[in-house]
Amino acid sequence: MRSSWQSVVEDLRARWIPAGLDLAQPFQVAWYNCAVADACRLPDFGRSSALGIRVGKTRAIWPRFLDAWRENRPGLDERHPLESYVEATVLPALEPPSHRSEVRWAQDPPPRRVAMQRLAHISGLAYLSQSHLSVHATYGPRIALRVAVEIDIEGPSGPPPEPPNPLSPVPIARAAEVPGGDRHVRSDTARSHRDRAALAVLAGQHPPLGPDLVR
Repeated sequence: MRSSWQSVVEDLRARWIPAGLDLAQPFQVAWYNCAVADACRLPDFGRSSALGIRVGKTRAIWPRFLDAWRENRPGLDERHPLESYVEATVLPALEPPSHRSEVRWAQDPPPRRVAMQRLAHISGLAYLSQSHLSVHATYGPRIALRVAVEIDIEGPSGPPPEPPNPLSPVPIARAAEVPGGDRHVRSDTARSHRDRAALAVLAGQHPPLGPDLVR
């Protein structure tokens, strides 16, 4: 039986990605628990270094979700169809159980609520900006943070990773060169990091985001 956390994460990713849950970031539960209030802590099964996986999605989920909606509409909760689809994707992948596990959903109320954006930052999945926007280094802000899975196995060791900050300062002069950019620059000093990220894309500062993400 495979027991390394890398093997567990690789196996779960292989099950989730075809369904459109294409973001799965491993973390040590203690990294998160040491940074949040007791009310938001995750279960660790008595081992502080337990494995956690931060699960999210990009727009890759939409074709899969729409196919599932057309093919199995009665099987999805019509009040919350996307949440129902995500649950139907995440939970079967954890069966049969090789280790104890627990799942926390983004929509869970207290006392099961998780600081999902803080967790995304601590795990290294996405940078949490001062404007409370989670920004992925490749997909920008167009991600959704759906689930936190905790598994009773030793997780990553060492300190938590520092996610890259895609919101580096934008040279005003470069932004002004973009057609229409001057209208943004005039109010630049009052803009949040969200706007700075948009300016950075317009000014060509972050090509990994891709022109198809600028709309």
